[in-house]
Amino acid sequence: MSESQGSLMQNPVDAAKKNRRLRHLLLDRQFQLKYTAMILGVASVISVVLGLFLIEKVRENSRMLQLDPGFDEAFQAQLAASDTNIVLILIGAFAVFLIVLAVLSVIITHRMAGPIYVMRRYIGEIGTGALPRVRNLRKGDEFRDLFETLVDTVGALEARAKEEIAVLEKLNGALAAASPSDAESLKVELEALLARKRR
Repeated sequence: MSESQGSLMQNPVDAAKKNRRLRHLLLDRQFQLKYTAMILGVASVISVVLGLFLIEKVRENSRMLQLDPGFDEAFQAQLAASDTNIVLILIGAFAVFLIVLAVLSVIITHRMAGPIYVMRRYIGEIGTGALPRVRNLRKGDEFRDLFETLVDTVGALEARAKEEIAVLEKLNGALAAASPSDAESLKVELEALLARKRR
C-alpha cells in the first residue's frame, strides 16, 4: 500500500475524532452557546463603538489635510485609498477578534459545563437511591469546591449506608435466635436506627 493510500485511509478516522472532540467540547449546548453569544454581543458592541470612533478620527484627519490648498488631487486620492485600507484592516481585525473570542468562550464554558454535567448525573443517581462512583475532575475544570462538597457528601452517604446495613444484618441474624430479654435490647437498636432514618 502506498503512503498516499495510507493517509487517505486515516483521514476518515481523523475526521471522526475531530467531530467527537467538537461534540465533547459542547457538552451543554444551550448553556455554552448562550454565554458565548452574550460575551460576543458585549464585545461586538464595544468593538463597533471603538471602531466607528477610530474611523471617524481617521476621516477627520484626512478632511483636515484636504483643506490645505497645497495638496494635489493625486495625493488626495492616495489619502482616500489609505482611509479605505484602514477601514478594511479594522473590519478584518474585528472579525478575527470575534472568532478567537468565540473559540475561547466555548473552551472556558466547557470547563464549567463539564463539572455541571457530571454533578447533575451524580445527583440524579443519588435521587434514585444509588451511590455514584465519583471520579476526579479534569485539570482546569471549574467548580472544584462545589465538586469536593459533593464528593464528601457521597462518601458520608456511603459510610452511613454501610453502617446501617451492618446494624440491620446484625438485627436480622439476632432476631431469629433471640430470647425475650435479648429482643428488648435489639428493639432499642432498631428504634435508634429508625429514628436516625426518620431524621
